[in-house]
Amino acid sequence: MLTAPGVVLTPHIAGGSQEVAHKAARIVAADVGRYLRGEPLVHCANPGVLRAG
Repeated sequence: MLTAPGVVLTPHIAGGSQEVAHKAARIVAADVGRYLRGEPLVHCANPGVLRAG
């Protein structure tokens, strides 16, 4: 699941402005909070991975 050693999760923001980077950070932080509370994620590129664990 999400406990694999050496795995780093990051949003893709290549070429984005500082405003875009801040917005992406807020989105990621919100989804991390949802994950920790056991809530469904809003922005998940591969939800099957979460169900597999």
